[in-house]
Amino acid sequence: MRKWRFVFRVWLLLLFITGSALAQRDTLRIVTYNLLKFPRNYGAQRVDDFRRVIRAIEPDILVVQELETRQGLETLLNETLNIEGKDYYDAAPFQDGPDTDSGLLYNRDKVSLLAVSSLYAWPRLIMEYKLRASGVTFYIYSVHLKAGSTPSDSTERLNQASLLRAHLNQLPAGTPFLIVGDFNLRGSKEPAFLKLNADEADNDGRAFDPLNVVGNWHNNPLVAKIHTQSTRAVRLADGGAPGGLDDRLDMILVSEAILNQNRMWMVPGSYQAFGNDGRHYNKAINANRNFAVPDSIADALYYASDHLPVVADFVVDAATGITVSEPERPRSFSISPVFPNPFNADARLRYRLSRTLPVTIELLDPLGRKVRTLLEATRSAGEYTLRIEAGDLPTGVYIIRARAGNWTQQQKILLLK
Repeated sequence: MRKWRFVFRVWLLLLFITGSALAQRDTLRIVTYNLLKFPRNYGAQRVDDFRRVIRAIEPDILVVQELETRQGLETLLNETLNIEGKDYYDAAPFQDGPDTDSGLLYNRDKVSLLAVSSLYAWPRLIMEYKLRASGVTFYIYSVHLKAGSTPSDSTERLNQASLLRAHLNQLPAGTPFLIVGDFNLRGSKEPAFLKLNADEADNDGRAFDPLNVVGNWHNNPLVAKIHTQSTRAVRLADGGAPGGLDDRLDMILVSEAILNQNRMWMVPGSYQAFGNDGRHYNKAINANRNFAVPDSIADALYYASDHLPVVADFVVDAATGITVSEPERPRSFSISPVFPNPFNADARLRYRLSRTLPVTIELLDPLGRKVRTLLEATRSAGEYTLRIEAGDLPTGVYIIRARAGNWTQQQKILLLK
């Protein structure tokens, strides 16, 4: 009887692992960044600073606001991302609106761009980007709401938010989406934020602050660590706002599907106002020591823009089946299911590279803690087989995490002894 119970438990584990192994999973770093009227306002002098900041973040998707020209987007692509041998970032088609615009750049090894459209929310466009990664289709909306603190400014922001909410409500229920950008809001009680977050008859387009920080954000030292403007204490020649960090203007909001971890979810603790250590309230980002980033990055943040980028990591995981990238977007790195699985002492993992990349393959426990490093080396293009030796480990479920360049994939495996 005991033997059959053991067999039944093993069968359940196999069923779980098979489903997990077939589902492709990846992690995306998504960033939103207000560029301060780029490239018009001393843009050439700021490119080096943007390069330092963006290289430090290593985004998979970079959404920008206050972009002024198509050339500015191409400059970002070619002078901050596709450098030092990198050639796997693409830019979404640029739409030139009546005011400053948004742009999107993405790692095509991990993400496919399906469609681009826009909503005219006077005086700027709200951009809609339809994307796909690891078998999951999701949307990103880039906003730059009306600035200012007068009642009319607040009304304009509400009008813009109402237009977006009406559009979002037309999405199918359970659609993963993010709203990113410069919201120009001073707190969670502003009408525009309440509209986006409201519990209404149609909640398909309801958006949430993943940090759930309620109350006043402006000039509030209690929320200093999430302030994104201003990086400067004094006004520079590029025209950015002075005064030091005291506003949470830039944010990432998420849909209920992301909160409920339906095919896409935010990695806990990954959301950050990049470079904000919480110790620069009403100060420049590079005043004295910055405990969040090196001095060189703090200086780059200071000169690049009067806004900080907002960064968060998201897991995308197709519900079932093996998902492959679209034919025109082949991945630079792929791995095959571990064989055999379950295994007794050792197994084999095959992986393929389409170009030279640094490769790291690790064995983790079910909580994501590293048990050992199986491989850490740079490999040229080709197919390889890695032997996984685990005869000294106890029976149980483990995770294989493989990284090559900016791409990551995980598999569950079962060790039976």
